[in-house]
Amino acid sequence: MPGDAPDRALAKVQAAGEGTLLVPLLQKMRGALVREGRGSRFQAEMVARRSVDGYSLVVPMGTLTGRSGQTVLALSRLQLLTSGHGMPRMSGNFFTGGVDLPKITGRMEAGRDGHLGLQVSMEEYRAGNALAALPRLSVHQAPGGALTFGGAARLSGALPGGEARNLVIPLDGHVSAGADLALWERCTDISFDGLTLANLTLDARKLSVCPTPGKPIVTRQGEAWHVAAGVSALDLTGKLGATPVHIASGPVGFAWPGMVKAQNLRIALGPQESASLFHVADLEAKLGKDIAGTFGGADVSLAAVPLDLHDTAGKWAYAQGRSRSAMPASACRIAKRSAGSSRWWRKAARCACSTTASPPKPACWSRVRIGWSRKSRSCTTCAMPRAMPTLRCRGSRSTSSFRQPSFPHWRWVSSPISRARSRARAGSTGMRRA
Repeated sequence: MPGDAPDRALAKVQAAGEGTLLVPLLQKMRGALVREGRGSRFQAEMVARRSVDGYSLVVPMGTLTGRSGQTVLALSRLQLLTSGHGMPRMSGNFFTGGVDLPKITGRMEAGRDGHLGLQVSMEEYRAGNALAALPRLSVHQAPGGALTFGGAARLSGALPGGEARNLVIPLDGHVSAGADLALWERCTDISFDGLTLANLTLDARKLSVCPTPGKPIVTRQGEAWHVAAGVSALDLTGKLGATPVHIASGPVGFAWPGMVKAQNLRIALGPQESASLFHVADLEAKLGKDIAGTFGGADVSLAAVPLDLHDTAGKWAYAQGRSRSAMPASACRIAKRSAGSSRWWRKAARCACSTTASPPKPACWSRVRIGWSRKSRSCTTCAMPRAMPTLRCRGSRSTSSFRQPSFPHWRWVSSPISRARSRARAGSTGMRRA
């Protein structure tokens, strides 16, 4: 084997792929190359000629046998022609194999115009739960050195922030003579049998991803990478943790570095007969070290709470593995879900973010017991129904007797009418400061 140069090259690729399926695959390959390289031997028949047209080298057959006795590399009908003008012309067949090494077959063909063609396929190569297969790949090199390629890859294993099962990705792009990369210049179909992102697991689906007009989806110029793509609609099912989830939307656009925009986003969380529903008209997110953005025109219907939020708007952020949201004043309407329920008042209120460090003022009480924690800033609750259970907010989570999902540090501010009612009833309800 030619020294440790192949191992050093693979080690660089492995370091760049940290946290992905490349790591176990390349670890297995590097270990196998080291083991097979010790005591390996190469045998070949070669014929070299010199003519008025230049030099030629012909290898009818060549074999590299590893320490295990299996063939690591086999060459057949290999020809190399050079005339001193332009790129050398090469053609022939090759095969790779051996213990714990990928099985790759390929053929090279060279045209008289200086173009070089390569056809490659790789069988499934596994390491633990990681898998990579290359059913087909064609590469064409122009006389100036530019490469054009097309094919498909099938992958299973770890991805940044998640995991994929039988992810099929078309390979379609080109590399310029200056090593600039462009991938997917037209709409591309991507399919998977399962895809996990954080604690979201998606069922099998096929997506059509399209580039922005006049630009490929992925570009690399020097050390700078750019990604810009969009889908016309989403229709995904799966589980969020152990809870069923259905995600649908209108157009969704993505750019890196940049932002994500989604319209008409609809999420159903839970079983169909008792799902919590989220409908967001507009969602935007800026992508960077942390993710933050805005939402508007959102309707929220939580299965455990007989109140709905309408026309909700605000800001949200995801940083250091935690999400948070905030709503400015006049950002939502609250409505009773069932007109026949006598337990809930027909109310509309304004929502505001509250991070007060002192208990709520008496003017804000309205037949509600409020759990208060001085140690961790809490929420205040105003003008809510008579049957509202005790609400306790601690840190970034809130709980109540019916365990409804809640938002941290929100303050329900009563209307002037409900404030007047509160003042009138404060003396007769026997309420005491929580």
